[in-house]
Amino acid sequence: MQDWWGGVLLLVFSTAGLLLGKGTVYGASMFPITLIILFPTVSILASRRAGAILLLLASLFLPAYVYLSGLPIATAIPLYVMIGAMYGISKFLWRRTSREMTVFLECIHQVGAASGIEEACLPALDLIHRLLSDSSPSIALFDEEKCVFQLYCKEEEYCGEGVDPDGTLPLGDNVCSKVYKTGDPIVIDDVKRHSLYVEGVPGARSELVVPIIWRGQKYGVINVESKKPGCFSNADLRSIRFFAAILGEVFSHLKVESKLERNICELERANTAFSSTKKALSCALEVTREQKENLEALLKRLRDLFDIVKAMSLCPSLDSLFPLIAQLLSQRLGYKNVYVFSRRSFGGEITLQSSVGSLPEELKDLKSLGRGVLRKVLETGESYLMTDVLKDPNYLNLDNEVRSELIVPVMSNNGLWGAIAVDDDHIGGITRQDEELLGVVTSHLALELENKESFARLSRELNRLRALLDIVQFVSGEKFDVTRVANQVVKMFSSVFCYEKITFFLVEEGDEGKPFFLKALASNFVETEALSSFSQKLYESGGGQVSKAVESQRIINTPNLKQSPFYVNLSTRITTSQLDIPISFAGKVYAVISMESNIPFDRSDEDFFLILSKHLGALLALQSIIEETKRKALVDDLTELWNRRYLTIRLAEEQSRYDRNGEPACVVMIDMRDFKQVNDRYGHFVGDRVLKAFSAFISHAVRAEDIVGRLGGDEFLIVLPGTTKNQALLLIKRLKQETVSFSVPGIECPIWADFGVASVPEDTLSFHEALRIADQRMYEEKIRRKDID
Repeated sequence: MQDWWGGVLLLVFSTAGLLLGKGTVYGASMFPITLIILFPTVSILASRRAGAILLLLASLFLPAYVYLSGLPIATAIPLYVMIGAMYGISKFLWRRTSREMTVFLECIHQVGAASGIEEACLPALDLIHRLLSDSSPSIALFDEEKCVFQLYCKEEEYCGEGVDPDGTLPLGDNVCSKVYKTGDPIVIDDVKRHSLYVEGVPGARSELVVPIIWRGQKYGVINVESKKPGCFSNADLRSIRFFAAILGEVFSHLKVESKLERNICELERANTAFSSTKKALSCALEVTREQKENLEALLKRLRDLFDIVKAMSLCPSLDSLFPLIAQLLSQRLGYKNVYVFSRRSFGGEITLQSSVGSLPEELKDLKSLGRGVLRKVLETGESYLMTDVLKDPNYLNLDNEVRSELIVPVMSNNGLWGAIAVDDDHIGGITRQDEELLGVVTSHLALELENKESFARLSRELNRLRALLDIVQFVSGEKFDVTRVANQVVKMFSSVFCYEKITFFLVEEGDEGKPFFLKALASNFVETEALSSFSQKLYESGGGQVSKAVESQRIINTPNLKQSPFYVNLSTRITTSQLDIPISFAGKVYAVISMESNIPFDRSDEDFFLILSKHLGALLALQSIIEETKRKALVDDLTELWNRRYLTIRLAEEQSRYDRNGEPACVVMIDMRDFKQVNDRYGHFVGDRVLKAFSAFISHAVRAEDIVGRLGGDEFLIVLPGTTKNQALLLIKRLKQETVSFSVPGIECPIWADFGVASVPEDTLSFHEALRIADQRMYEEKIRRKDID
């Protein structure tokens, strides 16, 4: 269509000029002006066919126009000359533009026909040579991995100092790097005055560098150098930029094409594999169609399996976990009978935890179960499948209706937890598929048991540490009383550990030639008032397991009490294991904690109670030292009776007790008669022996709750709590009678004493005043005796 535009437009405009210009003053110039403006424009833009048509139309309409306008022939001739000149000029311009376009199109065709980026660089260099004949072009493609420009040029053109022998230019402070980074072209008229120029072509004076960019993707630069200064014009820059854009697009397409080719290769390989897979799938599909019902049944069982595992994960406790598994295996997977055998803790015994269906009596007690498949599975830890139990010699017939059976062990990293047994009343009713499904159930059950065991162990350890902290805080923060400590320990252990029997024994040293005595201070199964009787029975029975812990001074763990010859059971409660923890310090055993349970004690129990025993042992040792220190401070060194300081403290306590409860008490003053004669006759050493013998005589003559002390010299004091004056007088009478027969070997002098008594509240309400009254009465008795003598 473009070939006809020139003719059509000229016809329209020339006709308009003829009509408008006829008979007017401007008629002679309207048509020539039209031709002059329109003809070159259309000739340049249109093709050669359009130019020929324009010339034809001009030759036809111009004579007519001259004739109709009445112009002279001399005027028309210059018009023809002018039109011919304009046509020639337009043809020249058209041919030059066409030649340049032909070069561009030919180069673009060659570049587009290239199979790779490097191959596309050769026609591009040839085009630049055609456009810029006095130049040395190169294309520098950037290698992102090596971070260098790879130069493509004619041989030995770029061999300057800035180009490496392998034809690379490093990314750095040079013109190519700047153009690549900024994306802006650079024209250098004199390279010697440019700081970033790096010699590429020896002797070069000017340089033109244009980036190769397409849609933001940078590929490199076009670098053109010339040995002439100021060689490159703006027109050259536009041409090279235009060509760089085309080259960038070509590079982009080549990259996409290369990637596409790789994808096509991958697709072809995938297609080949797909064809093979398709053929295999076709074969498999034929098989699958035959097994459709089995697969649908398997899918249903897998969904059931997922529901079973999910329900197990949400189960809060073992009490509900085992019945849930048995029920779901029966309901969802359709087994006739289901039996779940397991431990409740890893140290426990494997027993039947739950079942669905008929339950033979033999399964209720595995210990009495004879040799069979279940025993074999529990011993080997391997699953056992019987598709026909009648043909299996290992099957132990407990149910005549069973025809197939499967037993799968419940195993974890720590070992065997138990087993799950399922059966069916059809031969082949249980298959390998059931073994795989039940294996998933048992694995998840083992995981649940492990998790619950770990959680229980952590909770137990936390409770132990909390109990240990509470006991240590209680013992450290309170005034030490071993009985209160014993009761607190038993109370805490009973609430935290729930052992069947817990007893706290205090180890008391026996008399000469007699063993130690285990005094029960607190227990969770013996009443407080029966502790003394319990201690005595244990002593008479030889001390049992507890005495062995005292003798060995180490923890004794007895997992099976039936096998221990030393175990003594003094209660109706039956237990199976015992743990005895001696509480000792520096080689001395102060107490023993004895615990009995129906669950064996493990190493963690021993470790915990060892820590507790060390704490309590140190505290008991410290308390023993404190008590010994107090005793030495309050006991008379010679007679080992209470001294004056202790008697003063005790009288104050008795005063406080009387003020609270009104409980009566008496004080008795004792003075040895003529003791000075013993010292004068036998010496003070013998006198001290007499004092010690008399002190022992008085101590054995009073009750255990009475207080006997030495006030000083040969004077003694007895405090009788809860005693009336008449009772005190009876005691004095008995003492006087017994002193008649009292003697010390080697001493011929009689050893008698004078007594004085006072009662609260019969004589006074103050113990301090009662002491004074008793002393006064003793002195009066001594005066009366001397008067009689």
